[in-house]
Amino acid sequence: MKMIMSGSSFLLFNVLILLSVYTRIAFGANSGVAAEADRKCMDTERQALLKFKQGVVDDCGYLSSWGNDESRKDCCKWRGVQCSNRTGHVIMLDLKYKVDPVCPNRPLREFSSLQELYLFDNKLDGSFPENFEQPSPLILLNLDSNQLWGSLPDLSVFPYLTSLDVSDNRLNGTVSEGLGQLSNLEFLDLFGNSLEGTITEAHLSNLSKLTYMDFSFSSLALNFSSNWLPPFKLEYIGLLNCKLGPRFPKWLQSQRSYYYLDISNAGISDIVPTWFWNLSPNLYYLNISYNHLEGTVPDLSLNSSGYPGIDLSSNGFEGSMPRVPSNMTSLNLSKNKFSGPISSLCSISGEYFSYLDLSDNLLSGELPDCWLHWQALAVLNLANNNFSGKVPDLMDYECSMESFNLRNNSFVGELPLLLKKCNEMKILDVGENRFSGTIPAWIRDSLPNLAILSLRSNHFLGTIPVNLCQLSKIQLLDFSLNNISGTIPKCLNNLTAMVEKGSSNTTITHIYVYYRSATLDGFVAKYDDIGNNSMERNRSRVQKNPGTCKEH
Repeated sequence: MKMIMSGSSFLLFNVLILLSVYTRIAFGANSGVAAEADRKCMDTERQALLKFKQGVVDDCGYLSSWGNDESRKDCCKWRGVQCSNRTGHVIMLDLKYKVDPVCPNRPLREFSSLQELYLFDNKLDGSFPENFEQPSPLILLNLDSNQLWGSLPDLSVFPYLTSLDVSDNRLNGTVSEGLGQLSNLEFLDLFGNSLEGTITEAHLSNLSKLTYMDFSFSSLALNFSSNWLPPFKLEYIGLLNCKLGPRFPKWLQSQRSYYYLDISNAGISDIVPTWFWNLSPNLYYLNISYNHLEGTVPDLSLNSSGYPGIDLSSNGFEGSMPRVPSNMTSLNLSKNKFSGPISSLCSISGEYFSYLDLSDNLLSGELPDCWLHWQALAVLNLANNNFSGKVPDLMDYECSMESFNLRNNSFVGELPLLLKKCNEMKILDVGENRFSGTIPAWIRDSLPNLAILSLRSNHFLGTIPVNLCQLSKIQLLDFSLNNISGTIPKCLNNLTAMVEKGSSNTTITHIYVYYRSATLDGFVAKYDDIGNNSMERNRSRVQKNPGTCKEH
């Protein structure tokens, strides 16, 4: 799709102003197909849509059904338009991904009844208009994935609004307290902006219907009185990177229906209160990482009936490993002070368990063989602990692993033969252990996708297999501090991925997602050239590439 951007901020201004010019509210929509409605569209609204069409670039022909000839006269049959069966008024415009607004002089001023407006991923730029006139019947406003900047103004002129999505824009101002007047609001998404300032009780105390709230990746601070009781029961709570601390947010005690809770990197320095660990039974995702939380973690195995992912990493938790739900999908307890064996994890069934990171703790003992039943496991990171003994082996292991990191422990024996089944392996790091034997020649044929291979500081002996020169994707190869003898194969010069432009950064990224509704949420595991692993949240919409003209 050809992208022409000039004037798109004016289009947004005109689209929103048109919603507040008229006070006559014509409801009566139903969910039936508008093309079958008995009432034809209003002439003034048809002409306004045609003027709008003249002000956009539509290289994909999405608006080809919009016309003034006899066969295309009923705008209620046009693509992306829905009308009320009762009044014939346009009540919905759906232009997501579709067109590039270019003309500032094409105001849409004829829609007194518009209830749903979808303009996400249309490259709109500019700021929100800040002065509205009369109330509008708008129920849903979606401006996700554009380039809007400035503050989020007073939107109380839209008293019927139930869904507001301005995520993934460039908003960099404050949020008006007028937000608190939207008493019908159920869905509020400000994710992925640079908003700043403080969210107070005045912003939220009237939002009793709110179930979805995401302020993640902003600089917003939430400042509530210690005894504030929210009027809502949230199902989705996204507050990543917001400032909630230093005390643990007590208002969360009233939220018992959430399936998603992310308060990571929120500046909380506190002991986690006992009530918090009585997690919602609907839990799909919990992330409280990158805070300064302390205390022990109790038995979590009885709290969830779903398939949760849990991230408690980069805190100060201590004590023994907690029991966790058997139907886990991911678990990150790295960078804490957990100690002792990890046998409590054997309760995990493993059917969907794809990510385990226990690195940088004080864990000890042998690796239990129950991990061999986790055949969906893609990332295993046990680095920087006190594990010992042999790694359990299983010849008929069905391997899904892409990253296997045992760095800096006291494991002994030869490399487990089960790794021969891990054809998708990209990272193999067993450095700084007590592994012995020869370097296996099967690495070349069994692990052709390796980007990082580190066997450093072990007791390997013998020569370097010449066929390792055929690892065409290798970026880091470390056999140092072993008992290797013989000459270094000259063919190692053929490992060009090490020197190609752009390959100096050996960070490897894995994305593991679960699906819920229209949003993919997941975990991104990164491994850099010094063997560090980290875990971050990534969110992306289920959508096509907006640069193409495919159906969606």
